Amino acid sequence: MPTLTNHVDVVTRVKAELLAVGVSIAGPCGAFEITKRVAWECQKLEPGLRPGLIAKVPGQAGCAWPGHPDPDSYYGHQVIIYPDGTHYDILIAAGNLNEPSWALQQIDGQPFLRPELWRPAQNPIAPPIPPEPVPIPPQPFPKVIKVRLRTYNGHYVRAEGGGGSTLDATATSGNIWEEFFAEILEVS
Repeated sequence: MPTLTNHVDVVTRVKAELLAVGVSIAGPCGAFEITKRVAWECQKLEPGLRPGLIAKVPGQAGCAWPGHPDPDSYYGHQVIIYPDGTHYDILIAAGNLNEPSWALQQIDGQPFLRPELWRPAQNPIAPPIPPEPVPIPPQPFPKVIKVRLRTYNGHYVRAEGGGGSTLDATATSGNIWEEFFAEILEVS
């Protein structure tokens, strides 16, 4: 087993950063917000040792990772694990106090090793997948529109008396007598 650095300082810093930007660290999944970021930070500090997250199954004390490529994945909310199975409890009273810690998990004075539970750390703030664009439904074309017809020399076509009589193009301004309704039969 390699000699591993105590990273309680990283746990303390990550917790403070999350609180400063208003991220909830309440409950087990709030504690997991700390844990997944600590795993990522420790991976950058110890790339050859590959600290990661401990796998859990639904029903065990753990959290799903919303937006994760594997939606059925659950992770321990307070543990950092190394590929050899050595794991550290990084939060005291996880989900409640979330006090920073770096405690080697042991049974009878020996490290508790579960290498099959190691999962690699992942960037907790990877860019989100952009949402699909919302299609704009086609707008119905109006069946009837109001128009004014103007001639080349600037006169308006009018229906004397509002219609039912003669048409002429002698009006010099567009008023109610110069308004017509056109029915749209087809749009090409």
